Amino acid sequence: MDFKWKHTNAQAIQFIEERLFSYYVMRDRRVLMLVVDQSPNGGKYLKTQSDNGKPEILLSQPPPTE
Repeated sequence: MDFKWKHTNAQAIQFIEERLFSYYVMRDRRVLMLVVDQSPNGGKYLKTQSDNGKPEILLSQPPPTE
């Protein structure tokens, strides 16, 4: 059976910070963990651990399929 979780960005950030879930994406046959980062104005966002600064790898991912 294939389960698909659907969490909002806000939920994913909260769950990562509370260590309830870990999230990963595939890029060039590598598994990259999502982490929470904070912008200079204090807003939190998701990016991969390999992203420097902007979440370029995460933003280049194709949209999820249903």
